Amino acid sequence: MHHIWTLCFLFAVDFASMLILRLFLTYLLPIYAPIILAWLAGLVRFVILSLGICTVRSRSKLPPWLQGDHLALIGTVLSFLVPFCAAVIALVSLRSSTELLYSWSRWDVFLLCYLLTVTSGILWHQLFPHSTKEKIAVTSSASLRRLITLLQPYVHRFLLVAVFLVLSSWSEMALPSYTGRMTDWIANKEDPSAFTSAIIAMSLITAASAVTEFVCDCIYNVTMSMIHTHTQGQVLRSVLKQEMAFFDSESTGDITSRVTTDTITMSESLSHELSLLMWYLMRVVFLSSYMIMLSPKLTFFTILCLCVITIVPKLTGTFSEGMAVRVQESLSKANQVALETFSNMKTVRSFANEEGECQRYEQRLHDTYQLNKVEAVAYGCSMVATSFSGLVLKVAILYFGGRLVTNGEVSGGELVSFVLYELQFSSAVEVRNGSQTLSISKGG
Repeated sequence: MHHIWTLCFLFAVDFASMLILRLFLTYLLPIYAPIILAWLAGLVRFVILSLGICTVRSRSKLPPWLQGDHLALIGTVLSFLVPFCAAVIALVSLRSSTELLYSWSRWDVFLLCYLLTVTSGILWHQLFPHSTKEKIAVTSSASLRRLITLLQPYVHRFLLVAVFLVLSSWSEMALPSYTGRMTDWIANKEDPSAFTSAIIAMSLITAASAVTEFVCDCIYNVTMSMIHTHTQGQVLRSVLKQEMAFFDSESTGDITSRVTTDTITMSESLSHELSLLMWYLMRVVFLSSYMIMLSPKLTFFTILCLCVITIVPKLTGTFSEGMAVRVQESLSKANQVALETFSNMKTVRSFANEEGECQRYEQRLHDTYQLNKVEAVAYGCSMVATSFSGLVLKVAILYFGGRLVTNGEVSGGELVSFVLYELQFSSAVEVRNGSQTLSISKGG
């Protein structure tokens, strides 16, 4: 059985089960117990889907992305999504929970559950691919252990860096909060002295953030210089302990390059990556805390939107990488034609086939040009998709935040503070993703 027909069969089974539950189950329990009705319907639906999945597994070969527990997990999510969401929403709004509980048998809710499940499955597959190589994992673990051993003698210095890092990040994150408060003060036309006090407080916080960041950078750079000096000395000691056969087999230039150039490259890369990790990880922690304190609903909405938007650069990046590989292969074929022509020049001259070889080479270059056009269009679409997704995120946050302001759940100043925090949060996430992508490309 083809996997498309397999999925259609499971969908038909689920559709039939919902139809049966809608016709009969609502008459078995009293209408004043919607929570019991929803959970019982989910349980019956889960049993029917589990039996269908077991039948499919025994009679057909599933694709790799549906093997293991993936299909069972999808069935579980589809069965219990509505009652679970209703139970969570009941903690916030009883009315909304009741409406959701009574709508479990509606077809629009049924299709929405499938849409959410498929979207979350695609998102999970893109962010956390299942196929991982054990060799890479073992190598990463060994490298991490060596890194910890290298940094262990300087733990007290990194603790001091962490203290100033926390102070600097806290001072920097407090500024949007004061900006929101000033917005509320201006909108409510309160005492002007409060506005002056806020300006003075923001100035002092900015000065404190600059001082703590300066001290933190100084301690960090001095510490990384000490690590570089210690590592270079250890490499030289290791080289001097080698046997004489090592010096006979390796050139002096290669040995000197290992001791100087490679050590400098490693130290610079370590300093850059560790700095990004500490600074932006701390900022993400503080930003998340402030955003949750301002509005948990808006924070949850923002994180969901960010997770969905993260798919866009991954999909477009995968296509762009594939096009780059095809362009390089096309250039390689063109170079191969030129190499064959030059190496068999006597044969080409004897048959007077110079024009034919030129046309063959130009044809290869034309193929490369066509691929370059597709790559340029793909790059443009990638930039537009990334910019548009960021714009959609900002508009969605403003719309949802405006609804919360209208309902009186947050103030206008708190919405301004949240938008400022969201901009910094998105920037921190983009920097970390870009840093990880760069590290992976270098490792490859």
